[in-house]
Amino acid sequence: MASKESPRTVLHADQEHTGVRFLILVILVIVFLVAFLVLNNVMSNIPGSLLAEYALFLSCTSGLVVGLVIAGIAEFILKRTWPSGHGVVYDDVGVEVKLPGGKSVNLNWSKRFWATKWYFSLMGYPRGGREKRLSTRHYCLACQVQQDESRFIIYSYLPPQRAEEWLEDGHFQEIKPGQYYEISLFRKWFSSPDRPEIPVSALTGKLGSYWMAERRRWAEGIELTPDDFELFLSELGSKIVE
Repeated sequence: MASKESPRTVLHADQEHTGVRFLILVILVIVFLVAFLVLNNVMSNIPGSLLAEYALFLSCTSGLVVGLVIAGIAEFILKRTWPSGHGVVYDDVGVEVKLPGGKSVNLNWSKRFWATKWYFSLMGYPRGGREKRLSTRHYCLACQVQQDESRFIIYSYLPPQRAEEWLEDGHFQEIKPGQYYEISLFRKWFSSPDRPEIPVSALTGKLGSYWMAERRRWAEGIELTPDDFELFLSELGSKIVE
């Protein structure tokens, strides 16, 4: 892709991938069971103590706390040592993006390319997966970069104050996914929300390019951390011809 002498910046994407989430759950369950059994055995064998009387409750509660702490530490480490295989690699010559499914996209900075930028609030629609674990005050900021027939989409979830720093220049177009979600009590409490069907009128309307990009994001987009997302946007801003 690039000259060997050109320094490269590597940004790992989708840090909370399936493997990490599954292993964290396994660690949480194992640590909780071990801590519960050990603590319950110790407390139950202290004669004449209130600890023995409430051993079951205390060991269960303490075991959960220990499990959550260890799982949190494990998550911190795993996110930084077990990459998903998706990510962005760029240098002074161009950028290579590794997408889900083993696909790679290469763009050259010296050729003309375009960026489509949009955002939306996480408030006002039924959320699932990664979005459900975030505050409704967060915003999703996304960017589709295209050169000829090659394209990739990166996105990140930013808290309000951080997002506003990028939104104030007007380069990001707001969309409102909530208007197309089917909202019902059954779906809210008993079913994981599906992505909405974007009507043809929206895809062919004034914001059609943004809705098409958002629909692609669901299948092709890769999530960067806020720091990495902002780092790449800054690099992109120094290279792109608006």
